[in-house]
Amino acid sequence: MKNSLRKPLSLLLAVVMLLSLAVFSSAAQDEVTSGNEVVGKIYLCSRWSSITTTGHLWVYILNTSDEAYDVGLYNLQPDEGVSLATFGLTRYDGIGIYYNMEAYRNDKYCDESCISISDDLTRDELSAVSKKILSSNHWDLFNNCVYFACGVWNKASDKKIIPFFIPPVARLQIKSKGGNTPCEMEYQPPEHCFKHKGKGDGAYLQLVGQKSLDA
Repeated sequence: MKNSLRKPLSLLLAVVMLLSLAVFSSAAQDEVTSGNEVVGKIYLCSRWSSITTTGHLWVYILNTSDEAYDVGLYNLQPDEGVSLATFGLTRYDGIGIYYNMEAYRNDKYCDESCISISDDLTRDELSAVSKKILSSNHWDLFNNCVYFACGVWNKASDKKIIPFFIPPVARLQIKSKGGNTPCEMEYQPPEHCFKHKGKGDGAYLQLVGQKSLDA
């Protein structure tokens, strides 16, 4: 009797093992696919100015997925975008990262001098971008608008841009990589414009005042 059961049991065990391997392989593949899934687009944008700093750089992220996700501290809804830039002493709400400042000011300040390059944003790249943003809420000579925007962009794209303090150097690199058209940012009202306050677990978003928006 035992001998008669041995063969069916062996076959059953082999089937169970094969099914287990298939499930494990499928789960591993899903994990890889999920990390490489494209969930948005990222833009590195440049605006030219003939005054003082000769320009400005920022990034714009568009959510092309069907679910909301966090970009730094900002919860980005599907089919919506968020602009991010650092400012120094030119804003009344303090130095550091501003969300949607450029998207709000786009109609007023973005003209034919604005150019951008873009790239797909995967889920893994989004995670790296968010971590970079969360650790960059300050402004100094080594984290001005150029270093911040290029640093965030370089976390998500193979089209690396070397930051070099002044915007024109980055702008030339953007042009050399095919960036000749402006980034079409969706307008954001004042109530969607925020200043990144604090660091780490204590970080939060504060609504930007009108003085900063119009500065």
